[in-house]
Amino acid sequence: MFLPRSIEANHKDLIHDVSFDFHRHRMATCSSDQSIKVWDKSESGDWHCTASWKTHSGSVWHVTWAHPEFGRFGFLFC
Repeated sequence: MFLPRSIEANHKDLIHDVSFDFHRHRMATCSSDQSIKVWDKSESGDWHCTASWKTHSGSVWHVTWAHPEFGRFGFLFC
């Protein structure tokens, strides 16, 4: 059974998109604060932010993971 959990995302503005990797062990979030954050799921099921960066001078509307054949960090944002 899936139980929803809330996390403290620490984005400074509205989150527009959330995307899970192929194996559902990593998550990416994007926001109007012009940033993308990458999260790793721990053994206990908690999410921890492992990377964060500002992408450009505008809102980031969409983020999606590439298929695993393209590598561990492959994703697209716009």
